[in-house]
This record gives sequence, C-alpha cells and structure tokens, in this order.
Amino acid sequence: MPNKDDEVFDIGEIKLDLKENIVNARASVARVQERVEKIQANIKEATKEIQSLITTIDVASQNTEASQVSIRDLDNALSVAVETGDLIERSPKEALQSAGALNHLSVNVLVNNDENV
Repeated sequence: MPNKDDEVFDIGEIKLDLKENIVNARASVARVQERVEKIQANIKEATKEIQSLITTIDVASQNTEASQVSIRDLDNALSVAVETGDLIERSPKEALQSAGALNHLSVNVLVNNDENV
C-alpha cells in the first residue's frame, strides 16, 4: 500500500505536469497565433504592393499605347510633309496656284522667295 505522502506527491506531480503542459501549450498557441498574425500582415502588405504595381503597369501600358498613337500620327504627318515638299519642289508654281486659301500677299511672298532661291 502506497504511503499517503507518496500518493499525494504523485498526484501533485501529475497535476504539476498537466498544469505545465497546459501553460506550455497555451504559450505555444500564443506564439503560433502571433506568427500567423505577422504572416497575415505581411500577406496584406504584399497584396497592397502588388495592387500598386498592377496599377502602375496599367498606367504605363496606357501611356505606351498613347505614345504609339502619337508616334504614328507624327510619322503620318512627316510623310505628308515630305510628299508635299516633293510636290512643291517638282512644280512650285502649280503648288502655289493650288493654295486657294492663301491670300495674294502670301502667294507673292512665296513666289518671290521661290524666284530668289
């Protein structure tokens, strides 16, 4: 038959171990919960950064498209200018006569400049 003190001691030791296990488990759960919360915060921050990058890329893409349109427009304007210059160079007087919207003074200035060249 076990001694009463031994029995109390064993029970006390079991309770102590159980209590320690509970305290350790709670501490472990608290540490894990803290890590999970930090990971969630990091994910939230990374998500915001990714959304910001996506917005920046969208704006850059729109700017690129607008630039390409401007370049095409400029290329077309340059082609028209070169063609017009070639036409004027081949037949300056006909070109001046076809400029119906120009007033006589403008035509005279152009003709005089053409003759001086």
